[in-house]
Amino acid sequence: MEARPLNVFSFNDLHGALCPTSPRTSLPCPERGLIARLAQARSKEPNSCLFGLGDDHAGSVFDAAMSEASLPDPAWTLMHACGVDAFVPGNHDFDWGVERFVAKLKTTDATPLAIVSNQVEDGPLAEVCAKAALLCFGSAGQALRPAAAVFGLVTKEQNRAQRVMSETVSLHDWIAVLPANCPIIILSHLGLAADRELALGLQLKFPNRTSYCLILGAHSHDNIAEPSLSGSGISYAQAGQKGAFYGLSRWDKNEWQTAIYSEDKLPEQLSPTTELQQWQTKWSDWLTQINDQRRLRIPNTADEAQRYRGACPHMQCLVDRLKVFAKTVYLTDRPILAGLCARTLGKLPKTTELDRRGLYDYLPYPDIVAVMKLPLACLPELLRLNAQRLRHPPGYRSDLGYLHFDASLRHETKIANAAVELSTWHWEAELPAAEEAFYFATTEYCAGGAGGFAAFFEALGLTTQMSERIHPKEIPFREWLFETYARG
Repeated sequence: MEARPLNVFSFNDLHGALCPTSPRTSLPCPERGLIARLAQARSKEPNSCLFGLGDDHAGSVFDAAMSEASLPDPAWTLMHACGVDAFVPGNHDFDWGVERFVAKLKTTDATPLAIVSNQVEDGPLAEVCAKAALLCFGSAGQALRPAAAVFGLVTKEQNRAQRVMSETVSLHDWIAVLPANCPIIILSHLGLAADRELALGLQLKFPNRTSYCLILGAHSHDNIAEPSLSGSGISYAQAGQKGAFYGLSRWDKNEWQTAIYSEDKLPEQLSPTTELQQWQTKWSDWLTQINDQRRLRIPNTADEAQRYRGACPHMQCLVDRLKVFAKTVYLTDRPILAGLCARTLGKLPKTTELDRRGLYDYLPYPDIVAVMKLPLACLPELLRLNAQRLRHPPGYRSDLGYLHFDASLRHETKIANAAVELSTWHWEAELPAAEEAFYFATTEYCAGGAGGFAAFFEALGLTTQMSERIHPKEIPFREWLFETYARG
């Protein structure tokens, strides 16, 4: 029997942008939010489902509720109110630890189904997450027929691509027992590189099922709708970041057709539903339990010091030497400003206390290197904008942000203050000549929008196309940066 048509909507990496707040009341307006509007568009499609692909946290007042153990999680409650069928958590949804994640799911009423098929063999996640789900459609009194099987994949580790195949053994076992004509939906918060590995592995394991598989990707903030991923015959979609685009995939005639569903197709604002009004009322009550909803920053406690990946014992060394970095940038013949998920780092002086191991701790992302040559005169403005971004963050990795230090925010404040001094630092000599430049280096992951670099380049009237791409023969970015620039 041929499977019935199915429409799949998805969103990913919203980082707190679930709904805007009213400038008048500072209260959330869920009827104008991205998820609610997407749910409205989804309601017009027959046999449709709506999935979240993770990283709903890390970037809004919702984070304050995650930090307060007694509060339910408003993000997941809102997702349920909007009719989200299931979600796979992202790495930033575990920022407060697996135990807090599990506790929040237990105390939050009516949450969507959490699916993490590769992380629930044992441990606390098994208490709240399902290994798989079967989507069924039908009327009351009728036998429900499975429309698709849904799986979730996420890893809390950084080196995803190298381990993705070992993590999907259970996924292979599940697929092997499904009916031959059952569509397969994989919610992946592994990133594009790991998704490619996954697609090739599925092609080798199940060569006759590739047209039945759909991978919905997240984490790397890519904007992709491809009929096939890596030549595997497996359909793929990843819907950008913060709702600029959404994934829409249609199962028809025994194959997936993927597309990008743009925001301009969504209704601008909904009439508040009963569910959304109830959620808004609850959230207003929750806010009264938080001392200051705008103070959603990380508490100054020792146990939170390592919450962000960039926090390390060498951070203070970098802060103390920030002015030295700036002068090095101005005075050396080939200076560099490196942004790593958007950290800034000058060419390290030979006297730096940051040894090779410390540099590796500070630069955790292995990736292909992208380098752009920028006018030296724009450096003070870049630092000023960065300070503005850190003092008044518009949201996690917002398109309006410029640089983001993935470290605890008390370090960010120190760096921001130093950046203000740098931005007002007068040139000791005459202004640099137009041809003088410095090299801005980052990973392609960040250059593609994760750190908001594109907005900065456009503001300068520069192309966002990196002028040079370096493929250092499988050498991670941090290794390349150290060998090329930091040895002095």
